[in-house]
Amino acid sequence: MALYGTDQSKWQSNSVTEGDFIIVKATEGVGYVDPTCDAKYQINKKAGKLRGFYHFARPDLGNSAQAEAKFFVDNCKNYFGEAIPVLDWERSVANVGWAKAFLDEVYRLTGVRPWIYMSASVVNGYNWSSVASDYGLWIAGYPAKYNVKNPPKPTAKELPYKIGKWKFAAAWQYSSSAGTLDRNIFYGDANAWNKYAAKPAPAPVKPVEPVKPAEPAKPVVVPNPVPEEKPATDTPTHKNGSDASESQSTDTGLTLEEYNNALAKIQE
Repeated sequence: MALYGTDQSKWQSNSVTEGDFIIVKATEGVGYVDPTCDAKYQINKKAGKLRGFYHFARPDLGNSAQAEAKFFVDNCKNYFGEAIPVLDWERSVANVGWAKAFLDEVYRLTGVRPWIYMSASVVNGYNWSSVASDYGLWIAGYPAKYNVKNPPKPTAKELPYKIGKWKFAAAWQYSSSAGTLDRNIFYGDANAWNKYAAKPAPAPVKPVEPVKPAEPAKPVVVPNPVPEEKPATDTPTHKNGSDASESQSTDTGLTLEEYNNALAKIQE
């Protein structure tokens, strides 16, 4: 299964694209927005066409990758999640790090992984392994035999170019002049296209368990206190506060003191 479509910029009229999809130029550097971008986008969205949008990189102007990524995102906020973002990389220099930094920043800001577009010679001229593992490839190359009346067959075997560190190409721009429109083939169906475009679903939020009300405190059982012993009512207290037992008589008729003295003498 494959889809066919075009990519366009201000040089083409604002009309519904031929084929299944359109990829429109959106921004360039940190100061240029294609004046026809949104008109093309909205016309084709209304017509039910699949969509993509691209940023033309300008590291040659001294711009940082992060600054250009932010400019791209700020001017295309409403496209993310429903169309495929692309970095248009037309630098024939070994600046893989800049391209990766741009792609990483767009992904960080939006949650969507862009494609990278470049010619077959650039794909195979540098080590793109750091990019190939995370971002799709849209490769460009123009065999003379392909044109609007003779597009490539919907199989990757038709692609006559090596694709470097990628396992497969997501799309191929096979002609840049067929009927004044760049022609492309996408290796997948509409469902695959929309998966490239979609933002990841938010992680499910674990429901918060309701807080159980605290159980009422159990009453503390206090054992009955031992009643305080009261002094015998028949033991009077002397007016001077001394215990009456000191002078209490014993069964012998002697006072306690007298009895103790007598006992002591017996024990001597």
